[in-house]
Amino acid sequence: MPSVIRASDDAHKPSWVFVIGQSFIVGVGEPAPEGVVSRLLALVDDPDATIERIVGVIPLAGEDAVESFGLVSFPAPDEADGSDRRITAIVRGTAAIDIHSPGGSRRFDDRGIRPWHLADFTAVTGLALASRHEPLDAHAPGRAVDRRSRRIRATRLEWSREGAEPADTEQTDAAIVARTLPRPVGVPWFKAGDVLYSLDGTALIGRRPRRRAEDGDDVVALITLESPASTVSGTHLELRRHGSRIVATDLSSTNGTIAAIGGTRRPLVPGEPQTLGVGATLDLGDGAIVEILPVDADPAGGPSEKKA
Repeated sequence: MPSVIRASDDAHKPSWVFVIGQSFIVGVGEPAPEGVVSRLLALVDDPDATIERIVGVIPLAGEDAVESFGLVSFPAPDEADGSDRRITAIVRGTAAIDIHSPGGSRRFDDRGIRPWHLADFTAVTGLALASRHEPLDAHAPGRAVDRRSRRIRATRLEWSREGAEPADTEQTDAAIVARTLPRPVGVPWFKAGDVLYSLDGTALIGRRPRRRAEDGDDVVALITLESPASTVSGTHLELRRHGSRIVATDLSSTNGTIAAIGGTRRPLVPGEPQTLGVGATLDLGDGAIVEILPVDADPAGGPSEKKA
C-alpha cells in the first residue's frame, strides 16, 4: 500500500521497538523482550500474518511478558474494497494510537480494558503509535523510514497514505467498531453509553474526565459520555473494582448521580462509595446512563460497537 513512515526520537520520552511488516506495524514498549521481537520479525514478510497470529507471539505473562504494546493491522489488498483506508488496532498498557481521517483525529488507548483493547477503523488517512502520555499531535517532526526497514527504535512512529490531506483535529468522521477479545474471568463489566467495558481497576466517567493527583501511576480508564446540555460534570463518577463487584462514587458532581437499585431510585451521596449489584443503573443526567452487567456474561450477545 502506498504510504510514508516517519520516526521521531526524544531522549525525554518513553521509547518503543517498532517492527514493520507487510501488513502490520507493532510497537513494543521498552525494555522489549528480544524473544518477542524476534518472533515478530519472523512474521514481517508473511502476507498471511493475521492479527491473531501476531498477537499470539506477544506474551502477557511470564518472563517475556509485554506490559505495553500497540498493533496496527492493514487488510489484504483483495479485502480492502478498493481502498486501503481500513485498519484494525490493538493497544495495551501505556500505548496509544492516534487515528487520522479526512474529518479529524482521535486517540485510541486501552481505557483500562484487559487483556487489551481492539477496534476497527475506516476512512483512515494516517496514524501515529506512541505513548498515551504524549498530546494528540497529527504532525510531529521525524526522520523518514525506509519501508524495507524491519526494526527501529524510536519514541513515536507515524504512518500516512501518500497524498493524504492533513487532518483537522477539531472533529472526526472516522468510523470505529470497538470490540473486546476474550473476557477475563471474574472481572466485572459495565455499559456506558453503547460501549461495554471490563473494570480491572478504576474508571473515571464524565463529560471530560481527567486523572487526579491521588491516582498516581495507577491504570485509570477515562470514559467520556456526551452531555449536550453540560449536565454531566467533567469528572463526574468513579467506578472501582472490588473483587468481582463494582463500587461507585459520585465525585461531588454538579447535578448528582441517581442510582436505580432493585426498583428503588435514590441519589448517591457525594464522596460516599456505593457497592452495586448486577442490573443496577446510574443516571448521570442528560441521557448518560451506566449499567452494571453480569460478571463473565455476554449481555450484548456479541462484540460491542460504537460509532464516532
